[in-house]
Amino acid sequence: MANTYSISRAAFLKRLQKFNGDQPGAIAILFALILVPMLLSIGIAIDYGHATSYRSSMQRVLDETVISGATELAKTNDTSQAETAARRRFDATKPIAYDIALNVSVDEHSGKVTAEAIAHVPMSFMAIAGYKNLKVSANAVAASKRAAPTRKLASKTVARLPKMAKLSDGQIRDVIYRVNEMCYKLRQMNFAHRVPQCKAVFDGSFEKKLRGRLASTGNATSLLPGGVRLVQ
Repeated sequence: MANTYSISRAAFLKRLQKFNGDQPGAIAILFALILVPMLLSIGIAIDYGHATSYRSSMQRVLDETVISGATELAKTNDTSQAETAARRRFDATKPIAYDIALNVSVDEHSGKVTAEAIAHVPMSFMAIAGYKNLKVSANAVAASKRAAPTRKLASKTVARLPKMAKLSDGQIRDVIYRVNEMCYKLRQMNFAHRVPQCKAVFDGSFEKKLRGRLASTGNATSLLPGGVRLVQ
């Protein structure tokens, strides 16, 4: 009996030692322990990436919103119309997946149109950690403060120009200077592309075309930008 007990105990210790060195089993246990936090991390990355992508779309639309408002303000000098134009642009192009709170303000003194948009993007995996939604926001500002001086320049030019056929060489140079100044101010405001006559100013051919038209017809009204006309 003594020998039987001794052999059984040795076999048991041998098996116990073999179990203690079973590496595949240990790896399986470790993998099970890290699987849940690993999946959670991947889910959080997916949720955050979705929120970031939505914010980018919202920022793009908000940039277009303030530009529309500033453009309207430059044309009308009316703050309420500028705000209406900005909101109309936002409603027409906004991402429609979630509700967005929009705030638009127009400063008549500085000519700045400011907009802020806030949305709460629902979360899937992050909800496990207690975050049911993620707040995303975007801000944008556009200015049209140079619109008023440009209009004043146009009115002064209208008041001082006599008939082109009667202009002296000095007066012609004065007209050229005024038109050049107006077109370059419009370019700084990104409005010059709307005035076809300014193209000749920028490529250096305006003076030649003006003098040639005066020599042939005595009337070069069509060469002048809108708002600059001849006093008959």
